[in-house]
Amino acid sequence: MRTMGLRSDNIKICLLAFCVIYGLLLGGCAQKKDSVQVMPPRSSDMPFNEKAVPGNTDSVSLKAIAPKRTLSIGESVFCTAVHDRVPEGISSLFDAQVGNLCFYTVVLEAERPTEIEHVWFRDNKEIARYVLPVNSVRWRTYSTHKIGASQSGKYEVRVNNSRGDELLRKECVVN
Repeated sequence: MRTMGLRSDNIKICLLAFCVIYGLLLGGCAQKKDSVQVMPPRSSDMPFNEKAVPGNTDSVSLKAIAPKRTLSIGESVFCTAVHDRVPEGISSLFDAQVGNLCFYTVVLEAERPTEIEHVWFRDNKEIARYVLPVNSVRWRTYSTHKIGASQSGKYEVRVNNSRGDELLRKECVVN
């Protein structure tokens, strides 16, 4: 396994030197005479498809060390457009002539490629469902709904995880 372009042996040597220099301050390093226990990279620094290779002493089983992630929503806003993955025209009150209404969501701590769902409501009546892929630990996504001039009312979007559990709901008004 290569980490940041360094061979595993070089990392072990660096860690051994670190343990020798700071061993007394840190209370000593747990090591055998000729080996140092190398900490694996954080699982959040690795892509989803990174896997340990059986029989390879340099590989690490991420499932054994990685804490379980809980998918959450970091940011969510109603807006009029999304350009270069950035929401524009953010508000909770829109004119009926808005044309398109977007719901932008930042997903955090996704454990593997998964999906979320945006369920749109107008005046408490479901009007649309959008299933959106999530392909990274931090993922930005959005859904867009066309708003006609006669479609004013209270809009709500509920964000559900792949099991259908509600993660968030947010409202806006179109006048």
